[in-house]
Amino acid sequence: HITVLGRPVNTSRHCDTKNTTLLLFCADVGLGQPVFAHEGQMCEYIFVWNTCAACPLGSAVREACPCLSASSNQR
Repeated sequence: HITVLGRPVNTSRHCDTKNTTLLLFCADVGLGQPVFAHEGQMCEYIFVWNTCAACPLGSAVREACPCLSASSNQR
């Protein structure tokens, strides 16, 4: 039994490989966190992550992003 962010994941299927897709969207919500969105038929797990870290370099949202702003000296 495996749980991803509180939701059970079906592990009864046999899969030679498992795939994870992480969809990053620019959003003025701080760093945010990934949210489990969908389990596909072929052992594919899709997560959506709204985060300021996905915004274009130099944008106001990206510059204000915690730990990513030029003033924080970290990237």
